[in-house]
Amino acid sequence: MIIQIIKNCKLFFLVFLFMGIFHVSVKAHEHMDNEWEPVSPGPFNTWTAPLCGKESFIIQTLMFYNNITGSLNEKGKFIHLDDGTKKTQYNIQLFLQYGLFEYLETDIQLSFINNNLKQTDNSINVSGFGDMLLMVRYCPFEETTYIPHITGLFQIKLPTGKYKEGDENKLGLDLFGTGSTDFTFGLNLSKKLKPLIFHSDLLYTIPTEVNIDSNKIQYGNSINFNLATEVVLPYGFSLMIEFNGLTQENRKENNLQIDNSEIESGILGFGVGYSTEKVQFLLGYLKTIYGKNTDYIDTIAFTLIYPILN
Repeated sequence: MIIQIIKNCKLFFLVFLFMGIFHVSVKAHEHMDNEWEPVSPGPFNTWTAPLCGKESFIIQTLMFYNNITGSLNEKGKFIHLDDGTKKTQYNIQLFLQYGLFEYLETDIQLSFINNNLKQTDNSINVSGFGDMLLMVRYCPFEETTYIPHITGLFQIKLPTGKYKEGDENKLGLDLFGTGSTDFTFGLNLSKKLKPLIFHSDLLYTIPTEVNIDSNKIQYGNSINFNLATEVVLPYGFSLMIEFNGLTQENRKENNLQIDNSEIESGILGFGVGYSTEKVQFLLGYLKTIYGKNTDYIDTIAFTLIYPILN
């Protein structure tokens, strides 16, 4: 599955490789500055390995405006929305981090979703809370000259979003969650190579079975694979490029596997950030570049990070 993701994100890896080569050529005769500790907003979706620190409390808001222009079917073919149809979504997330110890933090993420559909003879606008994420992250190894910052993650997704008994007239837009309790195990890596910061993570998710409208649904296990690079510029500015990959196995309904129901997606994103010791923000654009059984989305994204205790 990872091989399939890599094959479909050649552009990202070419840019990623170019940045690395550029850095090596410029810094070939310089020693790495171990004291270089830049402040940056990080990517939108890729985890950063460093933790917030003991007794630190950080609030992060993320806002995504998704313009859904169509979908990608089970063969990856793009299906455009009907003429006169416009489908958008606002997804606002609140992410809270608290450092229990220097190498252990706990996190919570809440989301509020607004779905909007406009057709020639119909209009739907519904809002609601999405599923909640609870996380614990542990850092066994901090970054050294040759070893990246390494952090392990355990996450539970709670089915707090509405997932059943939807209004038929809302065409499923009033359902904001999956209904399943999901368990995720992950590994996050970060490495500084002045003026670049590299981030990557690999997440494996196991959903539990859920009963939806008298049907037993077992969503497939999934893998998320994310890569990001930040370029730290003078005066607090930064540039960011990011790739988010997902592959999910076929789901089961009433113990029967639904063929061709697997989900794949690849998203490429870019952003411009600005950071101080007191606040960091990132403004960017993300776009679906491939997928199966998923929406085709153009996204305007913004995130603001505000340390309360640090």
